[in-house]
Amino acid sequence: MSILMPVYNAEPFVRMAVESILKQTYRRFELIIVDDGSSDNSVSIINSFNDDRIHLIRNGRNLGLNYSLRAAMDSAKGKYFARADADDISFAERLSKQIAFLENNKNCCLVGAWAQAMDSEGNQTGTLFRTHTADSTLKASLFFSCPFLHPSIVLRSSVLYAYSVRYSTEVAQAEDYVLYSDLLICGDFANLAEPLIYYRVHNSSSRITSERNNRAIIHGRMVAWRKLLSHLALNVTDDLLFLHDKLSYYPERLTKSEALLFPEYVEFLISLRSANYRLEIFDKHLFAAEVANRIYSSLLHPLFFSTKAFRWYYRCYNLLSVAQRFKFPVSKFKRLITS
Repeated sequence: MSILMPVYNAEPFVRMAVESILKQTYRRFELIIVDDGSSDNSVSIINSFNDDRIHLIRNGRNLGLNYSLRAAMDSAKGKYFARADADDISFAERLSKQIAFLENNKNCCLVGAWAQAMDSEGNQTGTLFRTHTADSTLKASLFFSCPFLHPSIVLRSSVLYAYSVRYSTEVAQAEDYVLYSDLLICGDFANLAEPLIYYRVHNSSSRITSERNNRAIIHGRMVAWRKLLSHLALNVTDDLLFLHDKLSYYPERLTKSEALLFPEYVEFLISLRSANYRLEIFDKHLFAAEVANRIYSSLLHPLFFSTKAFRWYYRCYNLLSVAQRFKFPVSKFKRLITS
């Protein structure tokens, strides 16, 4: 078992993160810590541990999370690769439970878990991060949201080697989403239906990201989505994928000009459903439900009802027929459209 922990200026948190790994009930592991050019006391704290299971790699300068993860993966020798963040805390039985699951489910290449939220001071907030647990549901939802908490996952290394899957060099952010897209057809996915980590949610002031980082995150997700679309033999414009990103993560930021793409976006979603019916990459019924939910939530966005695009689409394609095809509450559509 190899545990991959990237560190960058994590002085307030890294001691507790490392201690939570060293206190695991499963004892046979190597903890590969990659310091990404920290300018605080992170390295000194790591070096204060007297445990030969810790292997420290120093980048020398800040090269980014993705580079650090690739360096850790290149050094790892374990049968399984687990992720851990320098500001989170793993439950003592986390590795034992996830390894037992992988040992009992040989077709599974990736298992995550739920998480308990804590604030920047380490106080539990009472929030439980719950995600899908079954392979078919996780994969059906993958094009619409990221169904794993990255610091909770454990990977089967033999699958990574067999399919030449690593953290991608194409992206600087959203590297986990790209990884899951690469693993789509390599084995089963799972999440354990219990919290196995404390996931730190920092206050808003420390989570503000630069415009450059935001663009990198969006680019990473778009790379992941294009990989998924390739399995369905579909292509799509960047504008539509950008709209898809907005509706998936920031629907409140949608602009009127972007809402004009709504007719094309709905047609794109319907083509997703049709392509999957032919190719059966995802569970047909679960994926159709995901498509239907996205169309439904998109139709309820206030901007769609204030644009000419919506009225044009209703006249040309008859949204009521779409609603009936996807078993939407048609009476609700009638009230919305005629109001």
